[in-house]
Amino acid sequence: MFRRTAPRSISTHLSIGEVIWKVTGLYRIYLAVTLVAVGLNHQTCPLAARERLAALGAASAREALAARGWREVVVLATCNRFEVYAVGLAAPEELERSLAAFLDAHAGGPVSQHLTRFAGAEAARHLFAVSSGLDSLVLGESEILGQVKTAYEAALESGTTGKLTNVLFQRALFVGKAVRGRTG
Repeated sequence: MFRRTAPRSISTHLSIGEVIWKVTGLYRIYLAVTLVAVGLNHQTCPLAARERLAALGAASAREALAARGWREVVVLATCNRFEVYAVGLAAPEELERSLAAFLDAHAGGPVSQHLTRFAGAEAARHLFAVSSGLDSLVLGESEILGQVKTAYEAALESGTTGKLTNVLFQRALFVGKAVRGRTG
């Protein structure tokens, strides 16, 4: 087996994630690992729909998604948002559709029209904004950083994190603390 960098056509369309490759005989199979974030928040969704998903609970959603074959799953559930950060082996649009269908099925009604959807670096930027309090009902609120930490630790304990989500959430917590330290 030999190592080489991924072809430019593959590596340039991935803004965050990994390119994993296997060499089997004469065949090279490239698998793109994609980070997606799909969820509802106070800006996009009425309270009733957020409450229906809150009733599902972060732990139940995380376990159900892990059982469906998602590689890494962290669910952030607060009074103002319900967001799923997940890693899968498909195109971002396909992964987003899959998560949207899951949320529709478990919300007791359609919520797809209210979802925020991010992939790759946009998903990371969104999490950084959330952990910094920039995407909160009250701009700069500090409680969200603790909620992000709790969601990450719960996923870590349940075994639904991996290399990508570990780095992402550790960096998000660092960014949130840095913003809090600089802005008071």
